[in-house]
Amino acid sequence: MGKAPINKWPENLVDKLTYQFNSPWADIKTNFFRLMAVAQESWLGVRESLSSILSAETNKTMRRIILSILADVNEWQSLWYAFWCHPYFFSPDEIELINASEKMWNVPETLKDVASELESNQKINDKIQKAIMYPIWLLIFACIAVAVLLIFVIPTITELYEWSDAPLPAITTFMINASDFMRTMRWLLILIIGWFIITFQIVYSTVIDFKKFIDLMLLKIPNVSAVVKTFYMYKFSKLLGDFWKAWVGPIESLNQMMKIFDNYHYKRKMLTMKNDLSSWFTISDSIEWSDLFDPILIQIIMVWEKTGNLSPILLTMSAFYRYQLGGKIDTMVSMIEPAMMALIAGMIWSIVAAIFLPLAGLMDAVGGS
Repeated sequence: MGKAPINKWPENLVDKLTYQFNSPWADIKTNFFRLMAVAQESWLGVRESLSSILSAETNKTMRRIILSILADVNEWQSLWYAFWCHPYFFSPDEIELINASEKMWNVPETLKDVASELESNQKINDKIQKAIMYPIWLLIFACIAVAVLLIFVIPTITELYEWSDAPLPAITTFMINASDFMRTMRWLLILIIGWFIITFQIVYSTVIDFKKFIDLMLLKIPNVSAVVKTFYMYKFSKLLGDFWKAWVGPIESLNQMMKIFDNYHYKRKMLTMKNDLSSWFTISDSIEWSDLFDPILIQIIMVWEKTGNLSPILLTMSAFYRYQLGGKIDTMVSMIEPAMMALIAGMIWSIVAAIFLPLAGLMDAVGGS
């Protein structure tokens, strides 16, 4: 290599903001790997491949990255080195796979596999984001509707009750108090909600005990836990299968997976497995009694470890878990949607009841007189 890889993420704040606002979309990154694979399969050199991709690229940040990679290649650095200089863009598993493929002389095949995996991940992430954002946006719009009713509608309606000496229903009194609070404290409430969201993100990323608790809850909540566990079974089997296919050692594979996984408990388990393998235990020995792993996967690994050819079966299992993941996400959404509808209906019903119960009492009083 000649020298250690350098992180080329810009130090200047203006350049950082420029990179972030013009950061390539996932499909641009996928397209880069796909074009590199096609060019390599067509027997184009790395320099020629990068130059041809650069001529057609329009994203500013992607052009800078390609120019940087091209400059490193022109200095006779490896493609692995050029990728490792951009860790904010290329993930650890992508860098490690390229490193292994250059040693095994199968770069085009690896580039194609990475592109296919990026496409698959993009579909999964889009589906997960839709599953998460749908109830969030539904709740936001419901809260906005309720806030409008409390701030603008309730005060107008309550003027009808001022001349009446009859006691108001408890729900009406509650809504009037809520309306007064919203009209006087709404900006403070918005600031508190924003502060809570930002504080949660900061604490989650910095306080390890809080992260452990939240990540554990994600593994315990019904339906949510099924999605999380299936997602990590897919990532575990896919990454481990890809690494072994590229002849990356098991300990190094687990080390890379430990960097990739976000959930604290799966990250911790990768470290435990790495230590177990260093002590001459097998993977099946390390995960046999763990509730983080699917018992079927444990049994399959236990059988295929004896053959020494785990990679194909792990990749087959990753396809199975990827298929299962879509169904579990749909199941989670189907459970959340009626609960959200019931919550919104309850909120709207409460406001309607607060408005019309006193009116019904007034109509009865007028009719009786």
